[in-house]
Amino acid sequence: MTDQAKQKLQVAFEQELPSLDLSNCALTSMPVMLSEMPWLTKLNLSKNPFTNLDLTPFSCLPNMEVLYLESLQLNSFPETLQLLTKLKNLHLANNNIVKLDEMIDKLPNLTKLRNGVKINFYSLIKYFVARRGTAISSGY
Repeated sequence: MTDQAKQKLQVAFEQELPSLDLSNCALTSMPVMLSEMPWLTKLNLSKNPFTNLDLTPFSCLPNMEVLYLESLQLNSFPETLQLLTKLKNLHLANNNIVKLDEMIDKLPNLTKLRNGVKINFYSLIKYFVARRGTAISSGY
Protein backbone atom coordinates (compact mmCIF):
# COMPACT_ATOMS: atom_id res chain seq x y z
CA MET A 1 0.00 0.00 0.00
CA THR A 2 1.36 3.39 -0.94
CA ASP A 3 1.83 6.24 1.51
CA GLN A 4 -0.85 8.06 -0.46
CA ALA A 5 -3.33 5.25 0.26
CA LYS A 6 -2.44 5.27 3.96
CA GLN A 7 -2.96 9.01 4.09
CA LYS A 8 -6.32 8.81 2.27
CA LEU A 9 -7.51 6.11 4.68
CA GLN A 10 -6.41 8.08 7.72
CA VAL A 11 -8.11 11.30 6.56
CA ALA A 12 -11.31 9.46 5.64
CA PHE A 13 -11.31 7.76 9.04
CA GLU A 14 -10.57 10.88 11.09
CA GLN A 15 -13.05 13.10 9.22
CA GLU A 16 -15.63 10.37 8.64
CA LEU A 17 -15.72 11.20 4.95
CA PRO A 18 -18.58 9.53 3.05
CA SER A 19 -16.42 8.94 -0.05
CA LEU A 20 -13.03 7.29 -0.44
CA ASP A 21 -11.00 6.85 -3.63
CA LEU A 22 -8.30 4.19 -3.32
CA SER A 23 -7.98 3.51 -7.04
CA ASN A 24 -4.44 3.03 -8.34
CA CYS A 25 -2.99 2.88 -4.82
CA ALA A 26 -1.00 -0.36 -5.21
CA LEU A 27 -3.28 -2.25 -2.81
CA THR A 28 -2.55 -5.97 -2.71
CA SER A 29 -5.19 -6.69 -0.06
CA MET A 30 -8.23 -4.97 1.38
CA PRO A 31 -7.33 -2.38 4.01
CA VAL A 32 -8.62 -3.64 7.35
CA MET A 33 -9.38 -0.06 8.34
CA LEU A 34 -12.34 -0.11 5.92
CA SER A 35 -14.22 -2.28 8.38
CA GLU A 36 -14.07 0.61 10.84
CA MET A 37 -15.80 3.07 8.46
CA PRO A 38 -19.51 2.18 8.44
CA TRP A 39 -20.38 5.72 7.27
CA LEU A 40 -18.81 5.19 3.83
CA THR A 41 -21.32 5.53 0.99
CA LYS A 42 -18.90 5.61 -1.96
CA LEU A 43 -15.71 3.58 -2.43
CA ASN A 44 -13.36 3.18 -5.38
CA LEU A 45 -10.93 0.23 -5.30
CA SER A 46 -10.36 0.05 -9.06
CA LYS A 47 -7.03 -0.63 -10.74
CA ASN A 48 -5.22 -2.19 -7.80
CA PRO A 49 -3.04 -5.32 -8.05
CA PHE A 50 -4.90 -7.33 -5.41
CA THR A 51 -3.29 -10.69 -4.75
CA ASN A 52 -5.83 -11.58 -2.08
CA LEU A 53 -9.18 -9.91 -2.63
CA ASP A 54 -10.85 -10.72 0.67
CA LEU A 55 -14.00 -8.61 0.67
CA THR A 56 -14.91 -9.41 4.27
CA PRO A 57 -14.62 -5.72 5.29
CA PHE A 58 -17.68 -5.07 3.07
CA SER A 59 -19.83 -6.70 5.73
CA CYS A 60 -19.06 -3.66 7.90
CA LEU A 61 -20.15 -1.11 5.28
CA PRO A 62 -23.94 -1.05 5.65
CA ASN A 63 -24.35 2.38 4.01
CA MET A 64 -22.42 1.70 0.82
CA GLU A 65 -24.31 3.04 -2.22
CA VAL A 66 -21.64 3.38 -4.92
CA LEU A 67 -18.82 0.89 -5.44
CA TYR A 68 -16.08 0.82 -8.06
CA LEU A 69 -14.34 -2.55 -8.59
CA GLU A 70 -13.08 -1.98 -12.13
CA SER A 71 -9.98 -3.59 -13.63
CA LEU A 72 -9.34 -6.03 -10.77
CA GLN A 73 -9.22 -9.26 -12.81
CA LEU A 74 -12.31 -10.59 -11.02
CA ASN A 75 -13.52 -13.90 -12.45
CA SER A 76 -16.80 -14.05 -10.55
CA PHE A 77 -19.23 -11.79 -8.81
CA PRO A 78 -17.99 -11.37 -5.21
CA GLU A 79 -20.66 -12.97 -3.01
CA THR A 80 -19.83 -10.62 -0.14
CA LEU A 81 -21.40 -7.81 -2.16
CA GLN A 82 -24.85 -9.18 -1.38
CA LEU A 83 -24.35 -7.77 2.13
CA LEU A 84 -24.40 -4.25 0.67
CA THR A 85 -28.17 -3.98 0.60
CA LYS A 86 -28.13 -0.19 0.03
CA LEU A 87 -25.86 -0.47 -3.01
CA LYS A 88 -27.28 1.55 -5.93
CA ASN A 89 -24.36 1.84 -8.37
CA LEU A 90 -21.88 -0.95 -9.06
CA HIS A 91 -18.96 -0.56 -11.45
CA LEU A 92 -17.36 -3.83 -12.58
CA ALA A 93 -15.95 -2.93 -16.01
CA ASN A 94 -12.75 -4.58 -17.26
CA ASN A 95 -13.08 -7.77 -15.24
CA ASN A 96 -13.63 -11.36 -16.38
CA ILE A 97 -17.06 -11.92 -14.86
CA VAL A 98 -19.31 -14.01 -17.07
CA LYS A 99 -22.36 -14.58 -14.85
CA LEU A 100 -24.15 -11.88 -12.90
CA ASP A 101 -27.90 -12.41 -12.76
CA GLU A 102 -28.18 -14.60 -9.65
CA MET A 103 -26.08 -12.32 -7.45
CA ILE A 104 -27.57 -9.10 -8.76
CA ASP A 105 -30.98 -10.30 -7.62
CA LYS A 106 -29.63 -10.09 -4.08
CA LEU A 107 -28.97 -6.35 -4.41
CA PRO A 108 -32.49 -4.94 -4.08
CA ASN A 109 -31.56 -1.26 -4.52
CA LEU A 110 -29.17 -1.62 -7.46
CA THR A 111 -30.19 0.85 -10.16
CA LYS A 112 -26.97 1.15 -12.16
CA LEU A 113 -24.49 -1.49 -13.26
CA ARG A 114 -21.42 -0.70 -15.31
CA ASN A 115 -19.92 -3.86 -16.71
CA GLY A 116 -17.58 -4.86 -19.50
CA VAL A 117 -18.71 -6.69 -22.62
CA LYS A 118 -17.43 -10.15 -21.68
CA ILE A 119 -20.96 -11.30 -20.93
CA ASN A 120 -23.98 -11.73 -23.15
CA PHE A 121 -24.99 -8.09 -22.98
CA TYR A 122 -28.33 -8.61 -24.74
CA SER A 123 -29.36 -11.20 -22.15
CA LEU A 124 -28.38 -8.90 -19.33
CA ILE A 125 -30.40 -6.01 -20.78
CA LYS A 126 -33.40 -8.27 -21.17
CA TYR A 127 -32.98 -9.51 -17.61
CA PHE A 128 -32.84 -6.02 -16.12
CA VAL A 129 -35.72 -4.64 -18.12
CA ALA A 130 -37.90 -7.60 -17.22
CA ARG A 131 -36.95 -7.86 -13.57
CA ARG A 132 -35.77 -4.53 -12.29
CA GLY A 133 -35.83 -1.61 -14.70
CA THR A 134 -32.16 -1.14 -13.83
CA ALA A 135 -29.98 1.03 -16.05
CA ILE A 136 -26.80 -0.63 -17.25
CA SER A 137 -23.81 0.47 -19.28
CA SER A 138 -21.21 -1.48 -21.19
CA GLY A 139 -18.65 1.12 -20.24
CA TYR A 140 -17.80 1.96 -23.81
